[in-house]
Amino acid sequence: MGFRASWLASSREVVRDLANEMGEAHPADEAEDVGVYELRRRDGAVLLASGGDDMDRIDRALAQQASAGGEVVWWRGDEGDMAAQVAVFAEGQELWAVAYDEAIARSGAVPAWAEELLDRAQAEAATVPHDACFEAVVVLGEKLAGLRFDEVERTPWVERRAFELPKQGPPPGTFAECPGAWMRAWVAPGYRCEYSAHVLAGAHILNLMVTVKRTSGISIVQREVEASGVVVELTPDVEWLEAVLLFSGGRHGSGSLKLQTDLADFR
Repeated sequence: MGFRASWLASSREVVRDLANEMGEAHPADEAEDVGVYELRRRDGAVLLASGGDDMDRIDRALAQQASAGGEVVWWRGDEGDMAAQVAVFAEGQELWAVAYDEAIARSGAVPAWAEELLDRAQAEAATVPHDACFEAVVVLGEKLAGLRFDEVERTPWVERRAFELPKQGPPPGTFAECPGAWMRAWVAPGYRCEYSAHVLAGAHILNLMVTVKRTSGISIVQREVEASGVVVELTPDVEWLEAVLLFSGGRHGSGSLKLQTDLADFR
């Protein structure tokens, strides 16, 4: 299946603040193939989530939020699917990003040196047996943060800490997936239901629609166009909600995904 990991790199202070919020950690002699780690070196630090069970703990939203305290580089890759993403954030905003999933997609002000690297990879991809474009996104992460997800132990870390975190697993009925996309729902403080939708690199969210069913029989539809999330304020008469995600593009083409959330699971 290959390596699967996500990480964010920033100053020691930014990463340590995130690490402190994540939970208890202990010194680690090395970073295993799976788990969540804080890795410190003299010029910065990295928060790494390795393995399919943990890689979603460090997502794009977390990196963007953390960039309020300083520039953050975020990377995510799945060697099994040969898909990877890299993004740079500062002051809570995305500066630029590159994604690869069968084709390279760019957004923002991609630096000239990165454009040159990607152009060479695209030209090379037609003549070499390995996936040069996937490798190019790996190299982007390495050049930006000095880290390759498949060579963590070759980096001269000053300190390693491993987190003792419970296994992730959404409550029953709050997660759905299909080829090309997945969606999660949870009830947040303040009694509201939050939906988060994700599509593979190269795909595009068309809309996210939530139908709210009440005991009176009245249904209310809340629709967000081209949005990866939606928040529905709840009232005691709400019985269940059903979200429908529509997306297009990517290796799996157009599709839809449905997720029903029964509020009895949360009462």
